[in-house]
Amino acid sequence: MYRRPVPPPGDYHDPTETTRDVYQDLSPRHRPVVTKGLVALIVGVYAAQLLIPGLREAFAVTPEALHGEPWRIATGALVHGDAIHLAANSYFGWYIGARIERQIGSARLLIISLVSLVGAGLAVALRGQAAVGFSGVLFGWFASWLAFHVTPRYPGLRLAGAQRAAYIQNLVLNLFISLLPGISGVAHIGGFASGFAAAYLLGRKGGE
Repeated sequence: MYRRPVPPPGDYHDPTETTRDVYQDLSPRHRPVVTKGLVALIVGVYAAQLLIPGLREAFAVTPEALHGEPWRIATGALVHGDAIHLAANSYFGWYIGARIERQIGSARLLIISLVSLVGAGLAVALRGQAAVGFSGVLFGWFASWLAFHVTPRYPGLRLAGAQRAAYIQNLVLNLFISLLPGISGVAHIGGFASGFAAAYLLGRKGGE
């Protein structure tokens, strides 16, 4: 996709080094166990969907989440419409989630994930809509990177140069996708806003 990584301040950078992803890991400090676990979870639930008729409908976020079926707020993120939907969310989840988790640690990414999941699910239910898919959490992860860019705690996630350009391009692209028919833009907005808020609070707690 986008090439030419930008190193963290103080690191040597070879200007001919263009083969690595612009979102490469910068001085990773943690293993992405939560990212792996969540991607494995949605893949496993999709496999269960293929075996259990009606599972997707039973787990989907709907207005009933506010009227006696609160588990739908969480379970809606675990089911997907089809294999393409699942593949896209799994790829984007690993692409972004692992890079953030390697900087901030598993516990913090899990907090952001849960807050984004609830924010996306509530946004859908409050709008009286129905939706499935993990993209609300993914938008929360995407927003968290922006939050960490403007807070002092994780300098490895600050965006500059080619990284910043790639981030903006991906943000614009994903916001455009949110407007397409059949896509729950409400879930994306809810996940993005709640993920940003959670990450901003985490990023303000001291420096590293």
